[in-house]
Parts: sequence; structure tokens; C-alpha cells
Amino acid sequence: MKLVVFVSLFFYSNIIYSAWPQEAFDFAKMYKTQFSNPYVLAARNACLPADQRYNYEDLTEQIIDYKFAIDSIAKRSLEIKVLKNNKGPHVMAIFVGSFVNTDDYQPRYLSSIFYSLGYSVIIFPNPLGTDYIKSKIGAAPISPDHEAKQYYQALVEIHKSEKFGDVSLFGVSYGAALAALVARNGATEKTIPIKKVIAISPALELGVAYEKIDRFIADFPSRLRKGKIVSYLPSMLYACTSRFQKNPDEDTIKKIKEFMTYVFFVRSLKESTLLYDEMSNQNLVPGRELRNLSKAYKRWAAQLDFKSYFSMYHKKSEMWVGSNQDNLLKIMAEIEEHGIESMALTTTDDFLNDQDSWPLNDSRVIILDGGGHYGFSEDHWYSDFLRSVFQLKNLR
Repeated sequence: MKLVVFVSLFFYSNIIYSAWPQEAFDFAKMYKTQFSNPYVLAARNACLPADQRYNYEDLTEQIIDYKFAIDSIAKRSLEIKVLKNNKGPHVMAIFVGSFVNTDDYQPRYLSSIFYSLGYSVIIFPNPLGTDYIKSKIGAAPISPDHEAKQYYQALVEIHKSEKFGDVSLFGVSYGAALAALVARNGATEKTIPIKKVIAISPALELGVAYEKIDRFIADFPSRLRKGKIVSYLPSMLYACTSRFQKNPDEDTIKKIKEFMTYVFFVRSLKESTLLYDEMSNQNLVPGRELRNLSKAYKRWAAQLDFKSYFSMYHKKSEMWVGSNQDNLLKIMAEIEEHGIESMALTTTDDFLNDQDSWPLNDSRVIILDGGGHYGFSEDHWYSDFLRSVFQLKNLR
């Protein structure tokens, strides 16, 4: 497969020129995936055994767990992990994807790459993850502006305490939106030197992404809405064992799509919502204590999607997410006006975006032909790409 990449010759007046280096485009041309369907690719990655490598302790003994009260009404502090590197002052702040905690595989993997390149690394847990929710926060998860302001304050506090230098913000999926919004806070306050934002597999608009996921959920058969997944196991086994099968039949693809949406989004959203409902003492989930022994709870669980989550906990954030305020390219343009570079890496078949949503003539955007939603992350190409493009000598 060939890479769909167009390099823009358009320069924004009065703002910094943001662009991936030519090396990134050259490297991206080498990307190939053996799976033509993004859901099969996601399923294949999900089949991989939990990787116990990339432990923070194997990287450095200079591990600091900063405790930061993200809300004045928080019951306990949120822990933000810092890996201090003696090779230089440069910092890579990582904002992980939805439902991901600081000790999960994704941040450990990314930290191993950036730490080896000489960066000090700061890892922020995702607001939908249990680490964040257990701090008994005041605002419900997916309050992007609120979360970004609090994370920026934490970043400033850590930066000053450790006497760090230039800062790059690296975000995955929902974490990409947070990274861009943190940069927007930094652009206006200019308290610390934020140099660039790297958005990996971002949703161009969060509202559109959640609506797309909800449409997937709406097509679920009733058995899957009830959490009955036994009938899906043969399809998943197929995806896991047929490594070189590129074109499974339509029924198998449909089942894989439903199962992956359920596991990655519905089940995770249910677990986080239950925890938040308990920690916040809002008690809006019917029959929460009895769970599946309660008919009311089972009805709630069968109907849960992002729209119903927003309607339960915060209308204000729902209005923000569904508006033009959450357009990533708009936010990127805003921060570029303040001298912060921005760039994005996406694919032609990321199911959180419409296929034609990304501009094809923008040198800030690399569009891989295939790879799904962050499905390329398990490919050796991805680690080689990051190690090549983000060497400290390439910093501008």
C-alpha cells in the first residue's frame, strides 16, 4: 500500500510554520499493513499477550510520583509519573488514550522510546481511566477544557520544581485533544516553553467521534448490549489465529467490529461510569449496588452510550464536545499563532473520523493508507518512526 500524503505549500501569515520534517514523510512511505480492515487490525492487536516489558524501573531509578490536587474539592491527589533523564533538559509530556492509566502498557511503551532518546518523560493518566476517577474529582470525565487547565497547572508545577527545559506534548486519541488544549493554555499564559504538539490518531472533532461510536453501539444485537459475548468468541479466535488472512467474510468482520466496539468503548465506559458514580456520590446509576441482580441496572447497562453518559453527568461538556470548539485543526491554528508547532498522524480508515475529514494538502498532517485507529502502534514501523523523527538533534 502507498501512503496518501500531500505536502502543503501554503504558509500561514504571522504564525509559525508547522510541518512534519521531510524525514517523517519519507519514513511514512515505508508503512504497510497486512490487514485491509481496521477492525480486524484492532482485533489482531487486542489478541497480543499483555507485554510486561518496558517497566519504568528498567529505564531509570529517578521516578517521581507527583501528587497533584486537580480540584479544590478532590478527596485525594492525582498521581502524575515523572521519569527524570540526566541527558538533557528536554521534556516529552505524554497524554494517553481513553481509559488508559499511567502504569498501563501504552505509556510504558512510549516512555521507553522517548526516555531512550534523552527526554525526561511526564505521563498524565487519561480522565476516563480509573486512576483519575479514584482521586474523587469534582468534574465528570470528558470535561476537556477543565481537564486541560488542571493538567497545564500540574505541568507548570512539575516543570518549575524539576527545572526542566523545552516541552513537547504527545497525545494519543482523546489524549491528543488534551495535549492540544494544554498547549492552548500554555500559549496564552506563556509560563513554560511549550514547543510543539504531536497528535497521534486524534479525533478531528470529539463530538463526531462519539456520535460515530454511538451509531456502532446502536447497531448492536440485544445479546451484546446485555454483555453476552460467547457467540463472538469464534470470530475473535479467527482474528487472532489467521495472521495472514486479509479478507475475512462480511459476517466475521461485522462480529469483530461489534465485539471490539463493546470491549474498547462500552465495557470500559461502563466500568468508569460505575466508579465515578460511586466516587462522586451522585448515585445516578440505578441498582448500582446490586448490579446484575437488579433489573433497573441491567436496563441501564444495555442502554449506555456516550450520549446517555453525557446526559447523566454534564450537559455543559456535551455542548462543548458537540460544537466547533473541539475541532483539532482550529485549536492547532490557535496555538500556532503563539509560536507552538503542531502536527498530526492519522490514517485513511480511522473509524473515529470521516474518511474525507482531514485536509490532503497540509504539511502538518501525515495520513497513512490503512492502520485503523492507532492500529499501527503494534507494528515495528511505529517505534522506528518515533525513534527516527524525535531524536533530540531534530528539535527546532
